Amino acid sequence: MLAASTRHLVPVDMPAIAPGDVLLFRMRPTGPARHVGIVAGAPDALTLIHALSPHHVTESALSPQWRKRTAAAFAFPPVPEADHEED
Repeated sequence: MLAASTRHLVPVDMPAIAPGDVLLFRMRPTGPARHVGIVAGAPDALTLIHALSPHHVTESALSPQWRKRTAAAFAFPPVPEADHEED
């Protein structure tokens, strides 16, 4: 998951994360990144949209526990402008 994210997304430093960014998490300190969430909320109260078994998709605080499990942070790349032909 980390390799694919690195290929397709734009790396972000954790202090600069913002709503819409993607976070990858390690559930064990030395384990692979196997969990993903999208940052939401206000800049001063960030939340995390993710799915946890046995729950469905949930929004929870981006707490210190989640922050310490963060393996990487990414932003979506800019959308290229479409070429428009004049008629």
